[in-house]
Amino acid sequence: MFNVTHFMLFILAINAANHSMINVYKEMGECDEISLWRSQQAYTLAAPIYVMAIIKGTTSAMGIIFKKMDKSWWTSSEYGSEIICSVTVWVTFIWVAFAASLAFTIYMAAKAWLMKEMGHHIQAQCQAGALCMIALLAITVWEPFLNLWEWDKYVNALSKSDKDSAGFVARHLASFVVWWRGKAWVMRYMIDFAMPLIILSGLLGGGINMITLATYASTVHGFRG
Repeated sequence: MFNVTHFMLFILAINAANHSMINVYKEMGECDEISLWRSQQAYTLAAPIYVMAIIKGTTSAMGIIFKKMDKSWWTSSEYGSEIICSVTVWVTFIWVAFAASLAFTIYMAAKAWLMKEMGHHIQAQCQAGALCMIALLAITVWEPFLNLWEWDKYVNALSKSDKDSAGFVARHLASFVVWWRGKAWVMRYMIDFAMPLIILSGLLGGGINMITLATYASTVHGFRG
């Protein structure tokens, strides 16, 4: 078994170097934290576009080789609707997967508690770690998810409604969603620094789920940076 302390110190060192380089370029480009968060969101949203590019590129290459087709021109709006549709399906799938994973985790925990079952500890930790991974991904695409389904206008209107036209909980929840748009960038620091520090402190008992989560988050953020 690897040394958790050494591994988390290694993760912190990588993240510190990564953030130092990003901050240098951020100052050069006069960007703010929310701009970096938007770029990380764009990285996640571009996944289906990469797949589409591979498929379309392969198809075009086959047409050029075997059918002598002319692919020397293209228009920027040629695949606009397909891109929007694929990204919408992608972010919706992420949230459906998160909801299903959350429901399954709650079901297994309730079953173990009601039936007094002695579940496998490592398996439970891995399930919790997987849930946290998909949760981070869902949080990343939360704003695009609302925008693509055009629910952002409803949320904005609900946050500005008076007390009589909207419920107390619904109005404050909408207000929180609007407030979170400008504060979501703190997730970068929570994932890259707070999480390894919590694991190092021993508050989680060296849980495998959080170690896996820290590794996943740091690796993905490294690619995005």
